[in-house]
Amino acid sequence: MYSEDIDIKDLEKYFLASSQRQSPGFSPKNFITLLKNVQTFCEQHNITLRHQYLLWCQGESDGDHHTSADEYTKQFMQMYEKLKAVGIEHCFLIGIGAYNGTADDICYNEIRNAQYSFAEHRKDITVVSRLFETMKARGLIKDSFHYYQAGYNEVGKDAAINTAKYVLTNVLLIQKSTSNRTIKYDARCCFYFHLKLIIP
Repeated sequence: MYSEDIDIKDLEKYFLASSQRQSPGFSPKNFITLLKNVQTFCEQHNITLRHQYLLWCQGESDGDHHTSADEYTKQFMQMYEKLKAVGIEHCFLIGIGAYNGTADDICYNEIRNAQYSFAEHRKDITVVSRLFETMKARGLIKDSFHYYQAGYNEVGKDAAINTAKYVLTNVLLIQKSTSNRTIKYDARCCFYFHLKLIIP
């Protein structure tokens, strides 16, 4: 493989222009439209897309609204199947953290456990970071569910390392311990990504 720099600003302009034409808010339909626009851009510029993955980190608002684990799983799977139909091959999932607000009736455990459960039962969904659930105890949440930048940086690096190693070796890195969930990875597989597209 050879790496070739392309003008990332062109891609950003193309992507942003596409997103501004869509209605606000996330929906599978909007995401599919954006994905197809990126696919078109790459095709027009002779860029080969070897793989198309989804990196997913969402669920706090579902916890806020008392969404059941069954309903969350149902809605996620419906969305995911639509995305797979247009080229997404694998979902890399970042588990959500803990609720840090004052409401007594809100808890994110049910949603987080649902995420881990459906990841365990599907080979095309892989948890690549569980570190958000450690942030509350470490004082890295600044409001009900947003994190300080140090927390985001830590999870981003963790997810990148685990995703890269999974893709390159197809080995699941995350192991469970009896008391809590821990992350194990080979330090030799720390990769730093930059804005380059890899083409054959």
